[in-house]
Parts: sequence; structure tokens; C-alpha cells
Amino acid sequence: MQDPIPRLYNVHLEGMATLGMVLAGVEVIDGQVFHQAWHCRPLEEAVVIPWSACPRSSLDLLI
Repeated sequence: MQDPIPRLYNVHLEGMATLGMVLAGVEVIDGQVFHQAWHCRPLEEAVVIPWSACPRSSLDLLI
């Protein structure tokens, strides 16, 4: 079975933001190596707002 997305080797985090990140690395296609950069983001229905992900505490009253 073939991978749903091609494999990325020597991966490093190129950049990051609140709702996404860019992974960069190399991809091997037919024996040739290509530089690739992937913009990754969560699925629309899976977005979690960071400050609402955790239960409220008594410290929230200080804000």
C-alpha cells in the first residue's frame, strides 16, 4: 500500500504561527531528491482555541 502523502526526510520546523506551521525537508521521487516545504494546519472542525482548551481556575479571576 502506498503512503497517503509522500515521505519527507530530514524534516525541520521552518516556521510556526497560531493555527499552522511549515515543515521543510527533502522528498525522494524516482531516485531524485527534491526540496519540499509543507504548510500544515488543523482541520477546520478540529480547531481548538488555546485559552478555551483548559478548564478555568481561580487564577482566571486575577485577569
